[in-house]
Amino acid sequence: MKPLLQVQNIRFRWPQTDTWILEVDLFKVAAGEHVFIHGPSGSGKSTLLKLIGGVLVPQQGDIFFLNTNLTQLSSEARDTLRGNHMGFIFQMFNLLPYFSALENVTLPCEFSTQKSARIFESKRSITEEATRLLTELKLDTKILAQKTISQLSVGQQQRVAAARALMGRPELIIADEPTSALDREVTGNFLDLLFAECHKSGTALIFVSHDRSLGAKFDRVVSLPDIQRTPHIHSEDPHDPA
Repeated sequence: MKPLLQVQNIRFRWPQTDTWILEVDLFKVAAGEHVFIHGPSGSGKSTLLKLIGGVLVPQQGDIFFLNTNLTQLSSEARDTLRGNHMGFIFQMFNLLPYFSALENVTLPCEFSTQKSARIFESKRSITEEATRLLTELKLDTKILAQKTISQLSVGQQQRVAAARALMGRPELIIADEPTSALDREVTGNFLDLLFAECHKSGTALIFVSHDRSLGAKFDRVVSLPDIQRTPHIHSEDPHDPA
């Protein structure tokens, strides 16, 4: 059976530079697998996630997701594939501050008819599914309705971001340092809730963190320097510190 994701022989460098910052011969993720990736700052973790998500394209190599080679798609086609089949949890959450929690969670369905259709298959409306996810992630939707995103705690914002990523049962969730601002107890509770929802929908998870102690909770732990052809710490895009 083919993997959900296969990255092979990729080489990536930033424009107008001569140094490869990522050289990965092979990285696979199976459907429903939970993979933890760690590495020092500047080792290319966030860059790898952007390549997997089709935000960036390598100068060499192939990235297959759902049997489609992302490197052969147009920018618009990559956007569509990402919107229909992936969910993202960002380090800063990237929630819209003037939207309610519920509006933030339902937002992916505004851009993906496939995510909406998968929700309708479960005999729930989009609002009902968003409410269910927020409730499963231990958030009181009645309280959330009375607050803006900026009035929520960091832990609450994180769970809203996770609910948004889970909307429409994407095949893959990509999480980039989403627990860096949380204490250990909140982090552990969040991961347990995230895993439970991923298991329900069969969603694979790629989770990047500096905190290697979290790796014990995952199916597989990957050190990015270990899968680099020439492991090294390099200078990244100034907007991409990880």
